[in-house]
Amino acid sequence: MSGAQGLGRGSVEELLYLLANLLALEEHYSELGMLEGLDAARSLRVALVDKLFTVLGMDEHRGEWCVLKHLLLVMIHAHEALGMLGSQHELSGILRDIMDAALRASMKLVEEWSGGKA
Repeated sequence: MSGAQGLGRGSVEELLYLLANLLALEEHYSELGMLEGLDAARSLRVALVDKLFTVLGMDEHRGEWCVLKHLLLVMIHAHEALGMLGSQHELSGILRDIMDAALRASMKLVEEWSGGKA
């Protein structure tokens, strides 16, 4: 992927990881009842999604954002589970596979939605 305003594949991947972590942060703030933190994290995430969709020319797919959001949450929860269980746990292989599959699917969506601009 290369294209919109110098965003290459690596940059898009990092932005997806950033979005995933902002989503996880929102979840944690929500679970803890920390509404101020939740609002701040959500505002940052919404602003980043808005800008990313605009820069990559994906505006017509905003209604499908939920699919990407859930893929990113799958990726981040598999990552957190792997961190909790450790790399030697018998589930570590499948967790790595889930993380990789969710990232590949996320990247594929962004590539398709951007018409190759990403």
